[in-house]
Amino acid sequence: MSTSGTGQAPGLLEIVDDTDWTRPTPGTDPLAVEYFRRCAEGTLSIERCADCGSSQHYPRGICMACGAVPDLVPVAGTGTVYSFTIVRQSGTPPFADMLPYVLALVDLDEGPRLMGNITDCDPTAVTVGARVQAYMLRATQEIAIPLWRLAES
Repeated sequence: MSTSGTGQAPGLLEIVDDTDWTRPTPGTDPLAVEYFRRCAEGTLSIERCADCGSSQHYPRGICMACGAVPDLVPVAGTGTVYSFTIVRQSGTPPFADMLPYVLALVDLDEGPRLMGNITDCDPTAVTVGARVQAYMLRATQEIAIPLWRLAES
C-alpha cells in the first residue's frame, strides 16, 4: 500500500509502505531523528540558514557557512543526477539481494547534494544529468528513507 502526495505542497512525497525493511536503520541523534520523522510523514527536508541563506544537507544544527542555527525546511524532492554507480557485487546481506542497484549523488533543485538509491528502473537507464523525483520508503513507523526514481519526461 502506498500513499501519494504528488502535486501537493513542496516536500509532500509518496510514501511506500509495502516493503519489509531489512537494511540498517539510521542513527538516533536528535537531528537525524527529526529528519527521518519528517521523511516518514512524506517530507524531504534540508537545512536553510535564515542569516546567510545557505542551504545544506545532512542536518548538522549549525550553518557550515556562517555558524548560525539553520531551520529544517521542506523541499520539492526533485533533482538531477550528479554522479552514480551501478553496484553489481556485494556479499553483505541484505544488499546482495538487491543487486544490481544504483547508488547516486543527486543535486536537489534547491541546491544541496544528497546520496541515495535510484530504484524502479533498469540500472543502465540512469545517466548523469537525468531528472529524478524522491519518494519515501518506510523502514519503521517513525522512519522513512528517501529514495529516487527517474522522473517522467
